[in-house]
This record gives sequence, structure tokens and C-alpha cells, in this order.
Amino acid sequence: MLRKELLINFNALSKRTATKRAGGGKTNNKDSAGRRLGPKKIQNQFANAHEVLMKQVGSSFLPGENAVMGRDYTINSTEPGYVKFYRDPFHPKKRFIGVALSKDSVLPKDHFAPTERRFGKIKLDSSDLDEMKIINKFLQNQPKFFNNVKEQQKALESQQRMKDRIAMYRGKKQEFIESLEKSKTLESIWGEDFVKSMSEEDKRFVTEFLYLMSNKFKYSYNIEASFEYTRNEILYDNKIQKSKDLSNVNINAQYQSAIPKYYDYLPLYNEALGKKIQESIDFNKLDLRAIQKISNKEKEEKKNQLIKEVSDIKPFLYTKDNANFKKILNTLDKTNSLISQLFDINELNQLKNKLFPEVLPLSWEGVLINNKKDKNAVSKQLYDPETKTFENVLVSKFAFKKNAKEL
Repeated sequence: MLRKELLINFNALSKRTATKRAGGGKTNNKDSAGRRLGPKKIQNQFANAHEVLMKQVGSSFLPGENAVMGRDYTINSTEPGYVKFYRDPFHPKKRFIGVALSKDSVLPKDHFAPTERRFGKIKLDSSDLDEMKIINKFLQNQPKFFNNVKEQQKALESQQRMKDRIAMYRGKKQEFIESLEKSKTLESIWGEDFVKSMSEEDKRFVTEFLYLMSNKFKYSYNIEASFEYTRNEILYDNKIQKSKDLSNVNINAQYQSAIPKYYDYLPLYNEALGKKIQESIDFNKLDLRAIQKISNKEKEEKKNQLIKEVSDIKPFLYTKDNANFKKILNTLDKTNSLISQLFDINELNQLKNKLFPEVLPLSWEGVLINNKKDKNAVSKQLYDPETKTFENVLVSKFAFKKNAKEL
């Protein structure tokens, strides 16, 4: 009992004192350097190409005209010009940073207005002499806009590729128009008197409409859809022409920039000629030439009649000496106007595969040969369904499709 009381008294009197010096934390005693976030250029301040406009965490500001955003959300300029902070009416809650090529320019541009661009993306085939003077002046002062020779060469190559592409498309268009005039397709469909009475503006509308229509028909083989798509395209183009004044080209001579016309505007839509095209013109499915339009019912009847006609021509051998084979080939020739009107290339190939089997039936005249000395005889082991056995027979080499050079 005494021992227990002594231990209680000892514990009450004894207290543990601090024997170790207190230390500070390792994680909270540092002050890292600032990230230098925020705008690097202010409103209307001049910025060179590839300069930083804004450093930020997250996309508080978005890149506008002539600006790009990196993966760390840093916004850089892509063209030399003046910095603009603005909001877009199509995105009222978002803030943008862009670069205008002139100090007086206001961002954002109108929704349908073309973008101001510098060398490499300017109008390539300008007929405006004043604009070409500015472009030539710009070419003489290239070192002002390019940091090194490689960038200059890259821009020149890009411009040449654009020129080649535009020339290719214009060549296709000119080739179509020339073939249309040479074949006198419109005269054969509408009559010479009507075509001669058309004005130059009406002729341009018809030829451009048919060219655009043929491009749509090439991928769909649907004449109604091709017409509607082309009509809507021209109406939309006419609407854009009305929404802007095309007579004045906005040119900033100080910074060598020009607002380009991206393409030649299409002619105004002619309601009467458009209806006449819809009612009377179709395209053949083989070489996309304009032809007289016929109803789907009449087209289907002609197709069935032609298929029945060529299917009833038998027997034949795969040689031009055979009259029946020659008759089928002439009937299914691609240059035949009726064939090009009724069939596309896939349908024509399917019909030929059906008419021309790999091996002609043995019952047809001239397929089996009894004379072993005949030069055209080929020994072949064929299955006889009656006896259910294979027999060695002499067959003409013209009974095999692979020997037909005309197919």
C-alpha cells in the first residue's frame, strides 16, 4: 500500500520538460517566383508576328483574328499589327484577343466580311491594277515582313501552289464550257433561234450553272438533287453580293494588306432560265455530257427494253468474226448516246458480266470442236451434270472470256 501511494505522489510531482528544439516545416517556408501571368500587350499596341499577347492559366481569353493559343493557353500573334481586346456578338460571354493589320481597323469584323490577310493569302489573280501595284510594292519590301530567307521561300511556294490549284479548276471549267459550245448541246435541246437570242449574261449564267450542276451530278447521279443544290448555291452567293459593296476594295497601303475576293462571284440567278434547265436538261452517267431530259418512267422502260434486246442475242463466240458478239458490243458501246443516257459505269459492267460468262455454254454453236487438228481447239476437263462425271472435251479458245480482247 505504501509503495502504491509513493508512486502516485511521484507521478503527481514529476513533469516532463521539453528536451528538443522546435523546428519549422520544410514545405511552407519557400516563396516561389511569380508566373508572370497577364497581358503582355495593351489595346492598340503594335505587336510583331509570333509575340506573346497574353499568358494565362486556363482559357479566360480566347485567340481572335490573327492570333493562336498554345497548349499552355498562351496567346501569340501570327501577323504584325495592332492588338485588339474585344467581344464577339456570336459569343457574348467570351473575351477575345486579336491583331488588326491597321490601327483604324475594328474587331470583330462583320460575320460575312473577308479577313484581312498579308502575303501568301492575298488575291492571286487580281484584275485591279491599283491592288497589283500594292502587291508588287510589297514583294519588293519582303525583308520587312520575313525574318529569314526560309520563311520567304515558304511563302512563295505556298503562293505558287495556290496559283496552280486555281489554274487547274479554271482549266476544268473552261474545258467544260468549250465542249458544250463545240457539241452544240444547247442548240440541239433548246433550238438555235432561242440560243442566239440569249444575251451574254444569260449565256454565262447557263454555262456556269451547268458546270456547277455537273460537278454535283458526278457524285450523286441524282439530277433533281444536283439542280436544287446548285440553285441554292447561286442564291446564297447572290445574297452575299448584296450584303457588301464590291465596288470598293479596302486596301491598307501602309501595311501592304488587301482584303481579297476569294473567288469570282457567280452570276445573278435567272428564274426563267433556271426553270428551263430543270425541265429540259439532264447529264449522262458515263462522261457527264449534257443531254435531253426524259422522265424516269420512260428511262426505265428504255433500259428494260435494251436489256431484253441484248439478252435475246445468242449464241455467240468471243471473237469479232461472230456477228452476234459484234452486235452486242456495238449496242453496249460507251459512245452510244442511249447507253450513256441510261447506264452508269457500274450498271454497264454488271450487265456485261451477266451477258458474258467466263466460259460459254457447251450447247452453243461453235463452242465444242470435234477436229483435234484445229488450231483454236483447247482440251478442257468439264463437269457433265447428266452423268455427274468429268469429261475431257475439245473447246474453242474463243469460248473463254479471258481470250476476248474487246471486253
